[in-house]
Amino acid sequence: MLQSQPAVAWFSGKTVVGGFLGGWLGVEVAKKLSGWRESTGDGFVWPLVAALLLGRLGCQLAGLEDLTYGNPTGTSWGWDYGDHVPRHPVALYEMAGVLLLAAVIHLQGAPARRGERFRRFMAGYLLLRR
Repeated sequence: MLQSQPAVAWFSGKTVVGGFLGGWLGVEVAKKLSGWRESTGDGFVWPLVAALLLGRLGCQLAGLEDLTYGNPTGTSWGWDYGDHVPRHPVALYEMAGVLLLAAVIHLQGAPARRGERFRRFMAGYLLLRR
């Protein structure tokens, strides 16, 4: 059984998630205030995928100072970030997850409703980052 975690612990270290959710909220508020009724999110999916891939590549190459490395591991693919301790390359794992998510969204084809592609992306990415 999963233990209950405080919201602060769930969101700690997830600044990009907060940025996505805050940006989404900001867009929805702006649309409401301006009377805009159409969905706008679908056009952001592929740029967000590209930005995540580039950002996580930066995390992977940043070294120890970035504090985005994984736990120590004994696996053969452990990454030495400069302290001679092989660690899980979590940024590479996330890049693989984002690529898989993008492939699934692409293979699903054009959604029947506008905005559905963006909602699928956000749901998939939030599940990936949980």
